[in-house]
Amino acid sequence: MDWEDLDERPHGDWYELNDSDTVIVFVHGLHSSKKRAWFFEGRTKQSKDVFWPDLVRSANSGIGKASIFLVNYYTGIDAGLYDIGHCVTSIFNQIEMKYGDINKSIFDFNRIIFVCHSMGGIIIRSILCKNWDKFTEKQVGLLLIASPSRGSEMANKFAYIESIFGHRQAQQLQSSSEFLAMLHKDFKDLINDKKIPLLTGKETCENKFYIKGKIPWFNKAVVVSEESAGQYFGRVEMIPDTDHASIAKPDSVKHQTHIILQQFWQKFEAQKPDLPQAQYTRLQSRIGEAKKISRNIEDFEKEINGGNS
Repeated sequence: MDWEDLDERPHGDWYELNDSDTVIVFVHGLHSSKKRAWFFEGRTKQSKDVFWPDLVRSANSGIGKASIFLVNYYTGIDAGLYDIGHCVTSIFNQIEMKYGDINKSIFDFNRIIFVCHSMGGIIIRSILCKNWDKFTEKQVGLLLIASPSRGSEMANKFAYIESIFGHRQAQQLQSSSEFLAMLHKDFKDLINDKKIPLLTGKETCENKFYIKGKIPWFNKAVVVSEESAGQYFGRVEMIPDTDHASIAKPDSVKHQTHIILQQFWQKFEAQKPDLPQAQYTRLQSRIGEAKKISRNIEDFEKEINGGNS
């Protein structure tokens, strides 16, 4: 499949499908698409157009054999009341669906790596929280590229414009968002309770704003701060000389974002479980869930007994 005409098809697409047991799922962000999010436009004689999934499947990518799926969802300026919850439903349907003659879905793979830019990371974290039982027997990798897990101050600054357009997705990305606060709590619980035992992740952030110039505020601002981007998987990696868009558009295999994916792939491969280990981690997950249910029952009994005293 060629990337040039990807945006003419509104649904998700298999970009590479092979007999590997690993699939890499690319999930774009706000006001983007399955093509624009990952496309570096070469504007000089020295540079050329580069589509990141092409780099990933190239022979010198430093990444092993894997199928590649490109998610797509509705996030235009006219999205209006179509909020992040609707995006979650759309993407879950895409990764669950078996496509045409291919007759294969994301869940047919034992090992899944989600590469998520910006709001794409929020959507996938929500999917994992709502449907964790679908992933308990999978090895899952989550590479979050400038994803505002605790919201974006930039979204706060443009709140008035967002209200004029009634753009629910942008409003839900504000740092005061109740949606993000609840998702943060749920995702922390998911990690701590080991509901998806073989879940690993990495977080990155940009280091500058889109606009460079003499305006001091622009020189200091970023769309997603280091603090907001790094919440779950240890030290957040700041990618040098990138803004919120360019961080997801590597121009070569030497670009730092691609190198981060290479390193993540290598660790993911090294952690590939054998069957007994997978069975053991699933058992740990179920024991943890049973303990949590037991605690909830005890708390409920105490509340009833206290109310009757």
